[in-house]
Amino acid sequence: VFRCAEDQATYTMSSLVLSEFAITILATPLSNVAVGYATHILSGAMKKQAPFVLPDFEIADFAVDIMYFQGLLWTVMLLSPGMAFITPLILFGHFYWLKFTLYRLTSRPFVAETTALSVTLQRCLCLSALLNAAVAVLVLITTVPHETGCGPFDAYQPPGMMLMEINFWGRDTLATIGTWIASNWGLLLVLVTAVTGLLAMRVGISVRTNRNVLEQMSHNSHRHVDALHKEMWRLSRQGELYKKRLEWLEQGRD
Repeated sequence: VFRCAEDQATYTMSSLVLSEFAITILATPLSNVAVGYATHILSGAMKKQAPFVLPDFEIADFAVDIMYFQGLLWTVMLLSPGMAFITPLILFGHFYWLKFTLYRLTSRPFVAETTALSVTLQRCLCLSALLNAAVAVLVLITTVPHETGCGPFDAYQPPGMMLMEINFWGRDTLATIGTWIASNWGLLLVLVTAVTGLLAMRVGISVRTNRNVLEQMSHNSHRHVDALHKEMWRLSRQGELYKKRLEWLEQGRD
């Protein structure tokens, strides 16, 4: 029984993080290999000397699991600041376990390494980072009413204001910057929108230019291939004529 609802929420979220890491991330690849090997034996493939093939590395499933797990982890860090000390270790272990899973417990997926796939993965990464940052900012600026002595933050006060109570070098400068941003958020929004638009235009122009170059290279390649086909056809016809002439000369000699 928890006296504070915040402590109960922290305990529940921490349990979700542990269960997600232990069951979904650690146990699922091992269970997939075990089930695949058992199916391989029961199907009689061992008698046919067929090699056992590891299950494919499902990019979509692993991407969803990573985003969900990291979202839980960052949320727990907001509810329990002490998790910040062990979160880097969890992320470190998570990365190397995924690397081990990719190299040892799964087979390479039959997916072409194209620019579109790289862009999609980068968009997923950027989206998860933006969502986590939005949750952090929302928690810092939101006043959550709770009982005194409960939770990691003071009651009836935005958690972001507690940062200004810490004595550190540059606190006054950060406070001035924060006050200016709060009073000129409209101008800042316009500047961010303008910079984002310029970057988007630059990326769009670069993508369009690269597409035009690729189309031109593809057209030139097709033209060269057609020229080679015509040259091969000409050489083939010339070879047939030489063969007929040689046969005619041999018949005349006989």
